Amino acid sequence: MREYKECEKVDKAKKYKIEGNDLFGKELFPAAIKKYNKALEWINYVDGDANGDKTKVHIDVNNNISLIWMRRGYYENVIRYAEKVLSFDEENVKALSRCAAAKIKQNKYIDARIDLKKAKSIDPNNGYVKKLLHVATARIKKEKAQQKQQYQAMFGYRPEKAKKT
Repeated sequence: MREYKECEKVDKAKKYKIEGNDLFGKELFPAAIKKYNKALEWINYVDGDANGDKTKVHIDVNNNISLIWMRRGYYENVIRYAEKVLSFDEENVKALSRCAAAKIKQNKYIDARIDLKKAKSIDPNNGYVKKLLHVATARIKKEKAQQKQQYQAMFGYRPEKAKKT
C-alpha cells in the first residue's frame, strides 16, 4: 500500500464504495459487504483525513453496512456499525435512528428512546425519527403497565377489593 499515493488510496476506497452501492442496489448484500469492507481497508491506509474524504467514506460505508444488517435482521451488527458511524459523527441522524430501530427490535426501548431523543434534537422534523420515538415510548408505557399489574398480583392487590371500601 505504501507504493500508492494518498489520493490513489482514496480513489480506490471510493471505487469499492461505488461498487458496493451498485451491489446493494441489486440486493446482493453479501457481495456489497465485501466491497464495503475493501473500501474501509483502503481508506484505513490513508494518512490524515485527506480533506475529509477519509471520514466521509467511513461514515457512508458503515451506514450502508448497518442498513444491510438491518434488512437481514442482524440487530447487533446494525448497532455495531451504526456506532462506528457515531464515533466519527456523533450527530449522524441515520446512525442514531438505525441504532434505535435495532434496539426496538431487541426490546431495548429505553435505550432506543435515548438515541431517538438525541436524533430528534438534531433533526426535529424527521418523520422516521418521530415515528420510532412514538413506538419506543408506547412500548415503554405498555411494559410499565404490565409490570404494575404483575407487582400488584404478587402483593395481593385486587382493584375490585379496593373499590368496595
